[in-house]
Amino acid sequence: MIHITCADDAAALEDDLILQREVLGYLCACRAECDDEDDLEFDFVVLNKDDLPTLAGLGDPEETARIEIHTGGQVRVITRLVFVASVYFAPFDIGSYMEVLHG
Repeated sequence: MIHITCADDAAALEDDLILQREVLGYLCACRAECDDEDDLEFDFVVLNKDDLPTLAGLGDPEETARIEIHTGGQVRVITRLVFVASVYFAPFDIGSYMEVLHG
């Protein structure tokens, strides 16, 4: 699990430039939408499959996005889950895992 609270923290994702781009892009969009400088506290979390049980107690997200990136004949899936306090990114499709976690 990787926590990202500002753009500099995204350096932890330098081995996965596609994921880094998606996380930074969403972080920039959130900053642009924020009217109050005091509300510029972010908790973006990049999950691996072992971290998925973390989602079980959070309830339903406010927003869910399944991002498909097609390059060189391959498809990369990144899932973004937006909750009130945090935004979770999973660099894989979590559709089948969500059914298990939420019944």
